[in-house]
Amino acid sequence: MKSVSLSDRDVKIMQHLSSGCSSMEDIANRYFPRNDGTGAHSKYVYKWIVVFEKAGLIATKRFPKHISPIVALTRLGAICISQRLGLIPENVRTGFPKAAELVHDLAVARSARRIIEDCQQGVGITLVGLFTEPYLRRDYAFQPLRRVKKGEVFFPDYQVWMSQNSKEVVLDVEIDGNSMSRARLLRKIRHLENEILLLVPTFERLKQAYNYLDTGGKYSDILVKRIYLLEWQSFFNDGLRCEHSLDFGRRRRSVLPWINNSS
Repeated sequence: MKSVSLSDRDVKIMQHLSSGCSSMEDIANRYFPRNDGTGAHSKYVYKWIVVFEKAGLIATKRFPKHISPIVALTRLGAICISQRLGLIPENVRTGFPKAAELVHDLAVARSARRIIEDCQQGVGITLVGLFTEPYLRRDYAFQPLRRVKKGEVFFPDYQVWMSQNSKEVVLDVEIDGNSMSRARLLRKIRHLENEILLLVPTFERLKQAYNYLDTGGKYSDILVKRIYLLEWQSFFNDGLRCEHSLDFGRRRRSVLPWINNSS
């Protein structure tokens, strides 16, 4: 293991990875762009990867059907960036998902980064905290034992605490990878306790998820929940500024309410 001193760019890249794994291509485009805007300096990002992998701060892995290698923080990297930025090490995502969950986990990380960036750039909302699913599970494990049946404890992919005009908003964010059955999706939505942002990969899946919610049957109590549905790409592009979320409660498309109320 070789020690390294962190530059401002190193800190930004590790902060980027603290939300979850990322492709090497994405890191190159974000942090090693060419001056003429024609792409990225691939040799520089490879050099950065080698140095930080030897230092034990990151790891890389290739996945089938994914051209660019995937980069993730190690446990040591999580501790290092936490000490630098005042984060909670247990709340920093580390390691790699299973191959079948890679696309989902990349979407989770990308959406979390988008929320963080929006709050930093000023959209009328202050980010109080963002808590990952592993951290929420760990926090739950330390609470007094509850009488629940196996499989009936559900957690969002992450939970966001935001402050808007002195009002606190808690948002459960769930990334649907087009693999959850109707019953599982409804059970999960039913058990989430806060306002819900459900991100789905395609417009067809959005219509399907809407129909699931609209015909909840024994899960009809979810009708009282505030649920906002959006396609992945719409949220990746526009983030919290997105103007066409599907407000399930009001049965119409609208801006996300936190932005609408902040103007």
